[in-house]
Amino acid sequence: SNVYDDEVIIDGVSYGSTPIEVMLPGGEHEVEILKYGYSAYAEKIRLKDAMSIRAELEKSEYSFTRGEKIQDILYRDVRGPELVVVPAGKFKMGDLVGNGLPNERPAETREIPNALGITDTEITVKHFRDFVEDTAYVTDAEKRGTCAILKNGRPEFNEKLSWKNPGYKQSDNSPVVCVSYNDAKAYADWLTAKSGFKYSVPTEAEWEYACRAGTKTAYSFGDDPADLDIYAWYEGNSGGAYHQVGQKNPNPWGLYDMHG
Repeated sequence: SNVYDDEVIIDGVSYGSTPIEVMLPGGEHEVEILKYGYSAYAEKIRLKDAMSIRAELEKSEYSFTRGEKIQDILYRDVRGPELVVVPAGKFKMGDLVGNGLPNERPAETREIPNALGITDTEITVKHFRDFVEDTAYVTDAEKRGTCAILKNGRPEFNEKLSWKNPGYKQSDNSPVVCVSYNDAKAYADWLTAKSGFKYSVPTEAEWEYACRAGTKTAYSFGDDPADLDIYAWYEGNSGGAYHQVGQKNPNPWGLYDMHG
């Protein structure tokens, strides 16, 4: 189905959440797909051969709940990134505590007019690989040699480096790197085409709003930088190594790795 964490019931027996594959005898079967807050899908099928069912569940209310999770099925058993619903609202954008950059002052009131979904972690290597394998997309770094590593605090470009090989070991759950804005937009456009729902790269205001998560402190967890270890990887605690997404605590809206 098109929703996250649903329940599939066939002939009165629960089989868990989609996507699933089930072996059934030929003949007539009753299929239901349920999720709280959505209209149920129900259909009688006559099974003669292998078949696929895609169920479009419609939300019974017109607004998502803050913190609700959404995940679209793109094709076959490939799911899109998990999204967390961020509510509409107003916030002060910029330097609120006096230690930011000059272009972050003065802070200005901005409005996010509609609730939106934002990925709960950075886009991972696996997420990006699903896109590349489906489209044969070639990133800017692969075409122009614009991937860099830091040496003695300065970027050193290397045409052999890319998201596939950034110069250090990665896992499927590592954040994808060496991607440009063009690459990110191409990925979001692919999600739109595959899911039928509008995806885009967050604007600067949307990102800062999600990062602040309703707070007015230096960080979403408060003003004390000593607590940064609990929420972020950064130069002081990463040991120069790569880390997988979602290993630190999330911010108040359930978003990981927003600091660091």
